[in-house]
Formats: sequence, structure tokens, C-alpha cells
Amino acid sequence: MLSVEGETETESDGAIFNEMMMQPQRLDLSDEASTIFSQQHVRKRMNDLFNNMTVSEISGSLGDLGTFIPLYVALCRQGSLYPAAALFFAGFSNVLTGIVWDLPMPVQPMKAIAAVAVVEGLPQEQVTTAGVWMALFLLLLGFTNAIEIIHRLVPKPVVWGMQLGVGANLAIKGLVMVSQLTWFEKIDCIVLAMTCALMCAILLAESVEATPSNHPVGVYMFLLGSILAVVRLLSESNDAPSSALSQTSIVEWTLRDVTWNDWKVGLLQGALPQLPLSTLNSVISVCCLADSLFPDRRSAEYNVLSRGQVCVSVGLMNLFVLLGAMPNCHGAGGLAGQYKFGARHGSSVVFLGSCKVLLAVLFGKYILTFLEHIPSAILGVMLVLSGQELASTGLRSLFVPLSRDGGPSSMGSASRLSMEIALITAIVIIGLKKTHVGALVGILLDVVQRFRQTRVQSVISSSGSAPVYYDPVQASNGGTQ
Repeated sequence: MLSVEGETETESDGAIFNEMMMQPQRLDLSDEASTIFSQQHVRKRMNDLFNNMTVSEISGSLGDLGTFIPLYVALCRQGSLYPAAALFFAGFSNVLTGIVWDLPMPVQPMKAIAAVAVVEGLPQEQVTTAGVWMALFLLLLGFTNAIEIIHRLVPKPVVWGMQLGVGANLAIKGLVMVSQLTWFEKIDCIVLAMTCALMCAILLAESVEATPSNHPVGVYMFLLGSILAVVRLLSESNDAPSSALSQTSIVEWTLRDVTWNDWKVGLLQGALPQLPLSTLNSVISVCCLADSLFPDRRSAEYNVLSRGQVCVSVGLMNLFVLLGAMPNCHGAGGLAGQYKFGARHGSSVVFLGSCKVLLAVLFGKYILTFLEHIPSAILGVMLVLSGQELASTGLRSLFVPLSRDGGPSSMGSASRLSMEIALITAIVIIGLKKTHVGALVGILLDVVQRFRQTRVQSVISSSGSAPVYYDPVQASNGGTQ
């Protein structure tokens, strides 16, 4: 694989990979669990959560609602989810992840499963089996540490291209939501979206890089959306038919009516399309993004994210589908959105999760009706901002001091090969709307470039010349560098 950290790492990749293949590692959670649940650790985490519960954290906690609400509402309205149970366990997962990791780790619906369920009209039983399959696959990858093998196979430029492509798709989705509205006729209109976008641009412009904004933009947007949702509920008749499941309890045994065909459909139409997306975006990419956004926390006691831990976390979350939860994951887009609106600690998602749990327990019967009346204009603007933050992170990762020999000679400029791989990965993701296909194209391109570079190196070495590095861009202009 093409290494962006110098020749030494490139040459050692094969040895490391072979060692991992010959001696599969297992994720030992015993020491981590004893540390996490020790009395001293729990007391310290509770103090940290309380001390970090600021207005900026509350604002940041709302940064992922632009993704969560549309998918949650769509699945509930067609009867693919139990509204109260799905919201309750999403909140419960938020609280757990916020306590374990002092990071704004998001909990969001699995997009591939949600998309197939909406398009194909999958019933609740098949959505449940898809979630169970995902739980089994991810727990296997996490506990055997096979996720590290996948990480070794995915070059860093591909991860950066995924961030750029997924971020662009989030922004495009937000723009499409706004473009489908009218200009003036209703409360939910394009003018409202333009007003909210202008307000966010002004307020967010006052923040400095890597510092939460002085203005809790997420809080402002959600409060405005809630007020307008109440106004719409009072002024509009809701005669549209709904096939939502009439369940108000927060726990529901979902395997009661499952058939063998449901298991087959859940595997083939739900889990298999979702698995590449989850391993790449919900595990590998989100860990890379966390390192980029929080570089000073890599050596902290409980802020460091390992891919094995995240993989196991997603697997455990999806076991809750047996009790009525929706298939959930940790997504890079959600982390970028919450960071954009001010979240820097686990306090943000603990607050968000607590609100979800309370809403599910107290207002489970009415929450779906309320959420679907939050204006799409506001959700669309929040999606655009979330996508912009994720795409910007991918671009910033490309423009770091890189050198083919590990030195500072190319300070401030991106490696041409890395740029090429990242951009092609992003273009495929944007064009096809399929993250795993874009990642596969990027990996294949990396293999081709490495093969061409190896051939050039072998020819030059056999001729006795000094070693040089192959650059296809310069080669196409008539030479090598």
C-alpha cells in the first residue's frame, strides 16, 4: 500500500500484515473493562461529565439530528421500527458511549439498511434480522481483531477520500431537502433555509479553529425547529395515512414473528450491503477522524479510540435490536457534525441520550408526530454544515507535511499520489452514492500505483542508478522524479 508516512512504514507493512495473519490477535477487554468500571474511574468520569456540561456541549449534541431525524421518522412511519423503543435505545447507547469515551461519539441509524428498508418497504422483522446479522459480524471482527487486518488493507488516502466523499454527499442531501421546498407558501420553505444558513454562517464565523463557537448554534437551530414544529402542529391538519407500529412501550421482543425468510432477506438485502460501509465509515474512518479532531487526546486514559473497541461497541449496540432498537452505528459524519456545533467531550452525547430516553419514556406516543413536523429547511441546513465539516477534515488531512522520504522537503503540499487516490475515491462515492464502492476503487488504484512504482524501482536498481520515486503525473509529461 502507498504510505504517506515514509518509506520505512511502507516496507514494514507486509511484515506486519503477515504477522497478523499468522498470529491472529484477540481483543482483550478484561483489563479495559476493569479500568472502566472501577470505582475510581466511575467517580472521575461523573465529575468530568458534570464539569464539561456547557452550553457549547449541548449545542454540539444536536449537530447530528439532521441525519438522525429523517431516517428515524421515515422508518417509523412505514412500520419498520417501534418508535418509542428505537428512540429509547438510541439514547441509551448515546449515554453509554459518552461515559466510556470522553468524546462526542455519535449514534446514528445504519444508512444502507435504512435506505434499503425505506426503498423496499422492509417490515420490522427484516430490519431486526439485518441488525442481528450486523451485530454478529462486527463482534467477530472486533474480538478477533480482524478489523486491524482490514485497516492495514485500506490506505490512508482512501480514508481521507471517504471523508471527503461522504461529507459532500451529506451536504448534497441537505441541499436536496431544501430544494424540494417551496419559496414562500408554507412555514417550511426555502426562505427559512436561507435565513438559517445566513444565521449559522455569521455565528460560526466568530469561532476560531479547534475552539467551540461562543454561540450555541445547534441549540438555536433546534429551538427554532421545535417552535415551528409546534406552530405547524397547531395550524396544519395531519390527515396523511401512516402505517407506524402502534407500540408505546420502550422494550419490545422483536423476534416474536420472525421467519427463516426474514433472516435470509435481512442478511442479503440489509447486512451484506451495510457491512463494508460500517467497517470503513463507522470504524476505520471515525477513528481516523477522531485522531484528526482531537490529536492531544491520543495518550489520554480513556479518550483513545481503538478500532477493535469501536467495532465491538457497534456490535453490542446492535444486539439491542432484539428489544426494539434500530440498527445503529458510529459515523464519521455524525462526529463531524457534533464537533462543528461545539461538542468536544462525552458530556454532549450523554445529554443528547438522556433527552432521547426521557422523550421515549414520557412522550413515546407523540414523539414521532412532533419530529416529523420539524421543518426540513432547518434539518437540511444542519446536514450541509455537518457535511462541510467532514469534507473539510478530509481535505485538511491531505494538506499536511508529507515527504516521500519521511523528511520535511514537501512541507505544505500533498503527495500527488495520495491526492489522486483520495480524489478518485471521493468522486466515485459522490457519483454512485456508495461508500464501499468508492473505497474499493481507491484500494485498487493504490495497488496499481504500487505495482507501477515497484516496476520502475526494480528497473532503476538493476541499472545501478540512484533510487528515485515514481510519479505518474510527471511520467505522463515525459520523465520521472
